[in-house]
Amino acid sequence: MIERKIAPISGAMSQRIHHFEEQCLSAGVKPVQALVQANLHRSLWWKWRSGKVSPTLERFEAAERGLQEILAGRVMPTASQADAEETTRIDVPVSGQPAGEYQGGAV
Repeated sequence: MIERKIAPISGAMSQRIHHFEEQCLSAGVKPVQALVQANLHRSLWWKWRSGKVSPTLERFEAAERGLQEILAGRVMPTASQADAEETTRIDVPVSGQPAGEYQGGAV
């Protein structure tokens, strides 16, 4: 079995990643949510955290802005929320209700 050695990321960036994680957790936000808010792929967080990949400064600052946007209440819908909204579409009238968006409650 071939072992892959991972080059350690710089101490300064490692500290920034750790600090970012602490900020997220203290605010009750998952770091992945901040990345998604910044239009970054959610898998990047685990690569950054493990040290497999060092983030570019531009992407890391985007993640920090994503966290600030979440904290300021400027949250855009995530892909999973958009998918959930799409799956609640009703195409056939149910119990005399007109076709359209499901508004919740018993059907």
